[in-house]
Amino acid sequence: MAKENNYPSIPTDKRCFTIGEAARLSLSKPHILRYWEKEVPALFRQISRRGNRQYYSREAVATLRRIHLLVSEKSYTIAGARRALQGGESREDVARFMNLRRGLEQVIKIL
Repeated sequence: MAKENNYPSIPTDKRCFTIGEAARLSLSKPHILRYWEKEVPALFRQISRRGNRQYYSREAVATLRRIHLLVSEKSYTIAGARRALQGGESREDVARFMNLRRGLEQVIKIL
């Protein structure tokens, strides 16, 4: 399990990364990155495709790290990670809502 500070540092002198480099920096494997890219296409901005090589921007590598953290540490599904990254509901938000709802239902029963 990887916490945020266990990731290798992203080199400051590079603008784009191959899929192998992005996989190493996000503690994942290239085939996992390809799957995530298909499932969350709006979050990735590829720099370019030259020949058969795929390059990721620094922002894309940061996004890969966030997905890895959500999926591996917080047990999100890829769909849940997509929603969390796009600003949707997180599990914590849903849990808070359900607790609030239960509390309100108890107040209504009292009244």
